[in-house]
Order: sequence, then C-alpha cells, then structure tokens
Amino acid sequence: MQFSRFACAQDCPRYGCRSDLVVSASLLEIHGQAEFLKRPALEVFRRAYRLSPVIDQGLHRVRMRFTLRKPCVFLENGLTCGIYASRPAVCALFPEYLASFSGEERRRFQAANDIAHYPCVAEGGLLLTAEREEAIRRLWRIHEKELLATEIYLFGLAGFGVDLRQDMAALAGGAAGEIPYAIVEKALDRRIAREGLSGEIEGRIAALDTGEGMENYWSALPIVEALLEGGI
Repeated sequence: MQFSRFACAQDCPRYGCRSDLVVSASLLEIHGQAEFLKRPALEVFRRAYRLSPVIDQGLHRVRMRFTLRKPCVFLENGLTCGIYASRPAVCALFPEYLASFSGEERRRFQAANDIAHYPCVAEGGLLLTAEREEAIRRLWRIHEKELLATEIYLFGLAGFGVDLRQDMAALAGGAAGEIPYAIVEKALDRRIAREGLSGEIEGRIAALDTGEGMENYWSALPIVEALLEGGI
C-alpha cells in the first residue's frame, strides 16, 4: 500500500479475520474478487458474504450492505489472506483509518467492535505520514462511492432502506435496553425472505459477470458523484 508503514505481525492471531469486526464490501470489490479467483460473482457472494443491516436513521429505515462472514473464508492456514491482492478496502486500510478518528470516536468504535485488545490498535501504534493520511482519505472516499453505487445498482436509489419495526417486535418482544445486533440481522433476514428480495439481489449479483451488468453498475457512479456534490 502506498506510503504505508503498517504490516500485520506474523504472530498475530488475525483477530479481525476471525471475529465479528464488520468488514463491508461493495459489489465492485466482490466482482474483483470473483475475477481474481476465476469464479462467478454469485458464488463468491454466497460463500463469503451476507446482507447486514445499517441502522443510521432508526428501525423504520434500515439500510443494507454486504459484509464478510466471520471467520473469513479467505483466511488460509490461519495466517494468510487468500485474496490479498483483491481484498476489501476495509481490510486494506485497517487499522490505519482509525488514526483519523477523534479520541472519543475511536473509543466508541473500539467498544462497539470489541477491538481494544488488538495489538495493532494499541495507543501510539497508528503513526502515519502526511502522505499516508491523504492516501487513506482518498481511498476511503472511493470506497464510500462504491457502496453508494452498489445501493443504486441493487435497489435503484442510494440510501434505500426497509422498515424492520414489525420483525423486530416479533423477535425481541418487549425486551428492554439495547437489542443485540444479531437480532437486527435476523429481523433483516425475515424481511428479505418475506419480500422475496433475495432472488432479485442474487440475480443482480450474477449479472456482474456480464457486460450489461457491469455497464449498469458503472452507470450508477455519475449519480453518486452528483449526490456527493449535493452534500449527502
């Protein structure tokens, strides 16, 4: 990676590859991994990914993203990444992108993802050059654009969300306090099954192996640029 001084320690147990640390991926990244592995995109998705909820506006409008299943199926011999050259941007930039968080933001992120014990995120372990900081900002922005393009390609608009209140009520009942993320995932699975969304989503993933499918994906990028210029 350009300007990077970071490398995983050989004796690291590869916590992030094994744990529930969320690794999101765009359809373009999944397509790239399929090309790298010389396998159909849908096969790579079914083997390694799932649709996960993103709750940023409440249960009435829960967005969806692709995330790596854990433990990661691409981890070979407990040490080596089998798709290192085409791994998701989140993997390529972790843990360095944490350096851009404020102290409080970083503490919240570490607590939410249970990563405070990772040796690579220890205090003082994320010293970046100015060039690397700029590279991370640019790469992360590209990743965000690809995620928005994924939403447009799959659902016709960026920020598409589903209402999970009914499913959450059925699964969580009258539970008080913070509801485990696993329950929200189950609620999303129920909604996808009830609405018959899985077949449509998988059909669009399979289409990435065709010229028309990729053209449709690329056509979403100008829309993303316009949205970002509008300040979304």
